[in-house]
Amino acid sequence: MKNVTTLLMLFVLLIITSCSDDSTSVSTSDNLINFSKGNYWIFDTYSVDKDLNRTGQKYRDSIVAETNETFQGKDSWFFVRYRDKANYDTLILSVEETKVYRYLRPHEIDLPGFSAQWISFAELTDTWFVTRSDVLIDVEYENFTDTSTANYIVNGYNDGQDTVLLFEDNNAIGTKFRIKNDMSVSFSKPNSTCDFKLTRAKQTTYSLSKETGIIRIIKHPYLKKVTSYCDEIPGKEEWTDGEVSEIMGYHVNF
Repeated sequence: MKNVTTLLMLFVLLIITSCSDDSTSVSTSDNLINFSKGNYWIFDTYSVDKDLNRTGQKYRDSIVAETNETFQGKDSWFFVRYRDKANYDTLILSVEETKVYRYLRPHEIDLPGFSAQWISFAELTDTWFVTRSDVLIDVEYENFTDTSTANYIVNGYNDGQDTVLLFEDNNAIGTKFRIKNDMSVSFSKPNSTCDFKLTRAKQTTYSLSKETGIIRIIKHPYLKKVTSYCDEIPGKEEWTDGEVSEIMGYHVNF
């Protein structure tokens, strides 16, 4: 589940921001961010439709801080993700002063041709740029295929405050961070005058509190839309279900 594999990066951003609230400069001491072996977060994760109604199966996801070592030239933390107690994936993060990096692998991002690399995912700004790429792809639509250049843009921004019911009527006040992954591509039916445009906008919102860390994740349902510019072949719209992860337990040492 891609939204869960990204959430620890945003937790790091929140810790950095909270450390800089009372000063115009940010300390770069060793204890600015103190990941501790054994920290963990537990979530119930379930599918939702476009109206955020529950659908499908519920899963128990957890992330555990397990290893700190040098990896691909950076001091890195390895967070192992489990689903229903089975090893499911690994998230790799590195912190350098006021920036957070993630070692991103092709299966973790919807971007054709992407090679595994360190990406700057968070800085002390309201909006941070992740990546942009123009990629040549094959677009299949109806009974034909066209090759065209698709534009991918991935960025993130601070989306304001959120209040989440934690445990036993105890509310947690958090900050929402939203990651957007937009794609658009224009294409045509070969040997015709029919032109089309495909767009889709994936979004994931992470609600984080200073005391708890991660308190909610919403991988929003998204619309995949094809606009037609000819009468011969109509356009169409298709919704893809999203996911919601609600915190069920955690253990954090700073």
